[in-house]
Amino acid sequence: MDNDLEPYQIDRSALIATAKQPFVDWLHTVDPTSKDIGLSNINREPTIYLVPPFETQDEYMEWLEEHCDIIFEDALDGWWTDKRSWPIALSRYFRNGSTAVCTRWF
Repeated sequence: MDNDLEPYQIDRSALIATAKQPFVDWLHTVDPTSKDIGLSNINREPTIYLVPPFETQDEYMEWLEEHCDIIFEDALDGWWTDKRSWPIALSRYFRNGSTAVCTRWF
């Protein structure tokens, strides 16, 4: 009998998005009830995205530059849904307020 739950290989990389302290500082300014939430709380369960495989670091950085606003908006929306309070310069804030690490899955 075939088992549909058998693991199989996919050719993807994993991008793990975690916050840095500027993200926490921003959250504390827009949500006074979040004062007890720290960086370790936010990063306890990071968001992991399946992304295309990259041959070089330059390829990864180019892809990340094209998609960083989407990734960062997803992170903001997970903690605060009032978009009027979101940082205006998302790309610049993404670089300062979060980390995106790409790991190849085999």
